[in-house]
Amino acid sequence: MIMKTAKKEKNNKILLDTIVEMILLKKDVDIDNTVTMYASDLKSICDELGIPTIDFQKIKRLRKTLDFEHYKIMYKDSHTLKVMKEHETDFTNIPL
Repeated sequence: MIMKTAKKEKNNKILLDTIVEMILLKKDVDIDNTVTMYASDLKSICDELGIPTIDFQKIKRLRKTLDFEHYKIMYKDSHTLKVMKEHETDFTNIPL
């Protein structure tokens, strides 16, 4: 039981890192200024990990990790993830 949990945690971490990396590297955005990712985009990673299907709803720490990278989840279901880059506050140009 502990081995299965450890393997699930490792697979979750790999998927989480891959999703964030793919979003950060994606240059083309949709008309509504969002980045859309589909479960099929991760098929090769899932095949390597032996995961039959991916469900964005079940990936742990996805929202917190994307928040850290200044992305906001606009829409999420089991097969689709849509995120938008939040504007970062530039504290160097604030008049005193």
